[in-house]
Amino acid sequence: MSAVVQPEPERGLRKSLKVLRAGPFRRYMIGESLSTTGTWMQLMAEGWVMTSLTSSAFMMGLVTFATGMPMLLLTMYGGSIADRFDKRNILLITQVAQILLAATMGVLVYTQTVQIWHVVLVAACLGTVNAFEMPAVSALVPELVSREEIGDAMAVDRSSFHTTRLVGPAIAGFVIGQFGAAVAFFANALSFIPLMLALRTISPRAVGNEEEEAARQTGFMDGVAYVKSDAPTVAMISMMALMTCFPAPVLMVLLPLYSRTELHLGATGMGLMMSVNAAGALLGSVWLLGVAPEKRFAR
Repeated sequence: MSAVVQPEPERGLRKSLKVLRAGPFRRYMIGESLSTTGTWMQLMAEGWVMTSLTSSAFMMGLVTFATGMPMLLLTMYGGSIADRFDKRNILLITQVAQILLAATMGVLVYTQTVQIWHVVLVAACLGTVNAFEMPAVSALVPELVSREEIGDAMAVDRSSFHTTRLVGPAIAGFVIGQFGAAVAFFANALSFIPLMLALRTISPRAVGNEEEEAARQTGFMDGVAYVKSDAPTVAMISMMALMTCFPAPVLMVLLPLYSRTELHLGATGMGLMMSVNAAGALLGSVWLLGVAPEKRFAR
């Protein structure tokens, strides 16, 4: 009697994309993709508005600094908040805050009353909101899939992020060229609504046992102690810090200024310039989807 041949387990891109079957993760990803596309549209519109107000690289950098400092100072605290409270509610609150900030910028630009300090202030507020949003997002995604699918879910989430980074600025450039920068800000405000609807359909996290819930109440300093004791985490944070301090300012600060003042590009051209730098990151994230989960974290 011939032996029964067991089918080979599915691997690669096709297997990874199965995480997008009907369910809470797919609903979340649809809303998140639309929301992040709007966010990239606003970032491009912000660069366009700033280059119309100033030709100073320092002032352009000040906007990025205003966004980054609250995130640097508050993100770990935001992580402890995400552990203690319902992540869905945290995200719903941060979406409302971002709608208000985007709408405020849209009104200022539309009425032609926007000034540099307006952009800096809104950027600082947005950085504060992101310091609470990002940890909640990072903690929510693994709760929407099974333990075996967490690697695939994170890879799909990153691929979506880089796709929107490629598409968002290009769309913004077209929209600004046709309808004006205010429309890009208003479009971003509307883009948060699908994500809010998706979050409303997601069930709360199941309550763990007494020990698990006690662990969630650990404070900010416990998180710092854990990071310091884990070498891979320290290496990852250090790499992200270096990327934020050096390549990111060139792309987010100097690129819009160079596009407009040196290349004399219009909004569409600037949008394409800001989009194309995401192509490599998108290819890398799609490649990661094809890597077997057990090999993604090999040291």
